[in-house]
Amino acid sequence: MSRAIISTIAACFLCVTVIPLATTTAATPGATPRSTPTPRPHPTPLPRPASRIPRGVFCLLPNGEGNGHDPLVYSDPDVDGISVRQNWGDLELAEGTFDWSFLDTVTEMATAAGKAVLLRIGTGGGDIALGGNCPTWVMNAVAAEPLPASQKFYTFNDNGRSVTIAVFWDPVWLEKKTALITALGARYSANPAVKIIVASFANANSEDWAVPHTPAEVSAWFAAGYTSAKMLDAGRQ
Repeated sequence: MSRAIISTIAACFLCVTVIPLATTTAATPGATPRSTPTPRPHPTPLPRPASRIPRGVFCLLPNGEGNGHDPLVYSDPDVDGISVRQNWGDLELAEGTFDWSFLDTVTEMATAAGKAVLLRIGTGGGDIALGGNCPTWVMNAVAAEPLPASQKFYTFNDNGRSVTIAVFWDPVWLEKKTALITALGARYSANPAVKIIVASFANANSEDWAVPHTPAEVSAWFAAGYTSAKMLDAGRQ
């Protein structure tokens, strides 16, 4: 190869200019702006009224007892209240004549010890002379009503014992029991330690809710004139 050709090739190589490739920078898309959420209002809760129902540990005293037989109950700091029970027949010996001695004694002891008091008066179980809670004079007043016995009394078997009670809606029965409740309220409503006074409603054999309800007993209730309206009306009284 001639020297002239070699020189020409060399010159071509020397004249080559390297042009760098343009670097493409991708545009970063702008972030989509987010709106600041409006805070949800949180209404201030209304203050809850103080419950009128006492809470805590209560000692359920035996019926007609607790007036000194167990003094530790009153001094025990883990006991918040005393549940006091007495039969109507032991409380109201004759119509309008009350023996308050037991309830007063227990209530005073509980109050002095700082305990709440529940007074529970047993009205069920029939005549107190026959083992129930109801005064004999109340049962006699119901018997004197000008109504058939089948419409004012109900008889059922209570663990082998025949028990006769006034039907819950009987007007004379309700009149006497309402007077009892009124007298209890008049005597104890001003005592802040006495929280609840109970005179049961549908209680066939104790102060607890209990209604004979076998199929045969239900039929007997209907025969005595039971209706839901009568029961509800009696409960409202």
